[in-house]
Amino acid sequence: PESQVVQVSANALTEATGTYSVGSVDTPVIDVSPLTQFVGSGKSSFEITVANIGAGTLSWDFEVVEGGAWVTAALVKNGGGAITVNCGANTTSSTPSGVIRITPNHEGMQPVDVSITQGR
Repeated sequence: PESQVVQVSANALTEATGTYSVGSVDTPVIDVSPLTQFVGSGKSSFEITVANIGAGTLSWDFEVVEGGAWVTAALVKNGGGAITVNCGANTTSSTPSGVIRITPNHEGMQPVDVSITQGR
C-alpha cells in the first residue's frame, strides 16, 4: 500500500502530522446486483450484474452453491459483467431457494452471495 501525509488540525494553535496508509490506488471493489431475487413458480430467468466500482482490474468466478437442479447459471456472452440465471418451474408445494456465489480473484476480497427464492 502507498502512504500519504495528511495534516490534521484540531485548532489554530495545535497541528498534528502523521502518515496514514490509504491502500493501493488500484484496489478493485466488487458491486453485485441484485443481492436477492424472487422468481415466480413458472420457468424464468434473470441477470446478475457484476461490476468493479473501484480501480484496477477485477476478475471473478461464480457457481451455484445451493438450489439443486432447478437453478443454473451461465456467463452472458459478450456481456463481460453479467450472469444469466435460469430457474426451472416449481412443480412442488414447497418454496425452493438457491444461492449463486460470486468469488473475486483478488486477495482479501470476500465472496458475494445472491439469494434466490421461488414462489409456489
